[in-house]
Amino acid sequence: ILLFSAPFSFPGKLLVHIESGSTGQDIAHQLKSQHAIRSELVFRILLRLYGDSTHIVAGTYYFPDAQNAFSIAWRLRVGNFDIEPVRVTIPEGTSVKQMSVILADQIAGFDTTTFLKLALPQEGYLFPDTYFFYTGEDANDIVKTLRENFDTQIADIHVQSALHASGKSLSTIITMASLLEKEAPDTINRQMVADILWKRLSIDMPLQVDAVFPYITGKNGDDITQNDYVIDSPYNTYTHKGLPPGPITSPGIDAIVAATHASSTPYLYYLSGKDGNFHYSATYEGQLANQKKYR
Repeated sequence: ILLFSAPFSFPGKLLVHIESGSTGQDIAHQLKSQHAIRSELVFRILLRLYGDSTHIVAGTYYFPDAQNAFSIAWRLRVGNFDIEPVRVTIPEGTSVKQMSVILADQIAGFDTTTFLKLALPQEGYLFPDTYFFYTGEDANDIVKTLRENFDTQIADIHVQSALHASGKSLSTIITMASLLEKEAPDTINRQMVADILWKRLSIDMPLQVDAVFPYITGKNGDDITQNDYVIDSPYNTYTHKGLPPGPITSPGIDAIVAATHASSTPYLYYLSGKDGNFHYSATYEGQLANQKKYR
């Protein structure tokens, strides 16, 4: 009974890929190396009872929890892969590194290394949305799905009209939208902040956007220190003028459109107060007064 039972070391959310043409010995050795069975010999005997490897259905099998040798052998015999689509939600304003954490947490067998290699160059262009992926799904296919959704969303006639009317490149708009996504929580404030940031760019003033620091340091936005403001990074909008080299997150459509439809305001400064509201001023003196009052 012990030899047929699952090992104590049976890993949770185990993926086993059986190659076509694998022998019973190959399969038993693979399962033993993955801590799915206790005895290679016992498992090979079971496979012979079920028809040996000539009756094994090749493919990727998912074991959400420990299963005994009888169950595993039978599943390989009938091709019971037990792979169901997983619902994964990627919130607006999620960076590629944050996406990798979400995906790895919800998709068994997720290849984080390959995902980051393929996705990091496309920061900002992998659309935040709810998706259905399969356990063990190829990282390249996941990145492709995220990018194709972005292209579909951007192709909307209303979005295209807004982009065209802005007179700015898509990369410029997406980079600005990624800042707005993290800086302001709603359409009205995003449009007002957009006006201020475009205005700062036009007068060659540093953008001074705090939202870049979690992207630079990996720390929480509430953990910004004075030392962070002088970090030597092209994404540091305090020490480098102009937009960052690229997006810092994946913006949603609202932030993208807000970047193209900035409100016309007299303001040059803003802050998010402890009272939960945004406070604007046209002068630096007014900004200092708001900081004293609301922070």
